[in-house]
Amino acid sequence: FGESLSQIFNGSFSISTTTISVTLQGSDLLLQWFGNSGVQYQIYSSTNLVDWLPFGEPIIGNDTAVELPLPVEDAPSMYFRVEVK
Repeated sequence: FGESLSQIFNGSFSISTTTISVTLQGSDLLLQWFGNSGVQYQIYSSTNLVDWLPFGEPIIGNDTAVELPLPVEDAPSMYFRVEVK
């Protein structure tokens, strides 16, 4: 966060990323990823990549595949992002 540590840090940490796949299924885009247990995922949507609104309720992972159908509409382009809380 841009602040120096008050002491020397000895230890380790890891950053794991979630691989998300998107496929067309009928009239929906199917968003899929592995939901880590206890991790909260929030989907956001935007039409302009500037203003983002929550899309549905947060999803809690439980160490299984998460599948979320996203509607494909005749509206202008729609963008989606996943935020881990």
